[in-house]
Amino acid sequence: MKWSFNKIVSFLLLIIAFSNSYCQTIDEYNERAKEKVVQKDYLGAIEEFKKIFTIAPKNSYTYLDIGMMRTYMNDAAGAVEAFTSAIEIDSTNPDYFYLRGLSKNKLNDLPGAIADYNKTLEIEPVNADAHFYRGTAKAALHDLKGAITDYTLAIALFPRHSEAYGNRGWAEAQLNNYDSAMADCNKGIKLNPGYVNTYYFRGWIKAEQHDFKGAIKDYAKAIEIDPLYENEYFLKGKLNHNLKQYKPSLKKYNRKTVFNAANDSAYCKRGILKSYLRYYKWAIADYNKAIAINPKNVLAFYRRGFAKGKLQHYTGAIADYTKAIELDPKNENAIKNLQMLKQQASIEKKTIKK
Repeated sequence: MKWSFNKIVSFLLLIIAFSNSYCQTIDEYNERAKEKVVQKDYLGAIEEFKKIFTIAPKNSYTYLDIGMMRTYMNDAAGAVEAFTSAIEIDSTNPDYFYLRGLSKNKLNDLPGAIADYNKTLEIEPVNADAHFYRGTAKAALHDLKGAITDYTLAIALFPRHSEAYGNRGWAEAQLNNYDSAMADCNKGIKLNPGYVNTYYFRGWIKAEQHDFKGAIKDYAKAIEIDPLYENEYFLKGKLNHNLKQYKPSLKKYNRKTVFNAANDSAYCKRGILKSYLRYYKWAIADYNKAIAINPKNVLAFYRRGFAKGKLQHYTGAIADYTKAIELDPKNENAIKNLQMLKQQASIEKKTIKK
């Protein structure tokens, strides 16, 4: 049966109308999702994006959008799932592999992340950030030479990549190439004076070269840029400790425990500083907190035993040294101190009887 001209025109108009309705509906869902994103209602946005699948079940960009929502929600596993769905539909888009690599990084699936960065670079060899993040994954896996190669490629593709300079400097420092490491950190800071990690890296390098004052300066700058970047408080405290500046060091450890009250190591180290200042009762309070957080903290038991001994609380000191030895039978200092303390306690007991 032949169609008349009018019937053909009517059919074409119907197709156009359906196409317009199709596009309009997808646009509407996208617009609603954007409104949810502005409100930071990422789950709501995901629900709007999912509605698109009723019209276009093979829309890889929608899976990309859902993956980004999962990323905003710090749901790395959900993001990996969404990006994987996008890749199953379109395996030629380098962004899908790159973003999945970032999510795998967050899940500490470093080999998986590297595989995704490899695929990204296979499709798009000039992606500087893929080289950079592949470098960070390699560094975390102790492939420092591989990391340096990737950071160098990132810099070649984007000469102002300040993070790549800083990270390459850190990797060089781990290989004891301090001159090139320092040069890289200096360059990174020059390109981006607000990138906190590079000050941390340079401070660490200076400390390794026994330039403790210079290291403290860099950690102070890192704290100035980001007061919540707790590593600098801890390390600056440690450096002041090395310089025998116990009181300023104690302030830094005070700050550390405020930011991470569940850190038994921070309480323990602050207790040690209080002991240096002969604040033994306060030191014991910190060791108590450290032990409450981690009942297997050998150092906390050992140092608490020392502080109790100084206060002549011999029974408690002996119990603490005994516990330290129980946790670490090869702890020679605890064994030696326990023997000395028992002798001292015995002598004083005899003296009192007389």
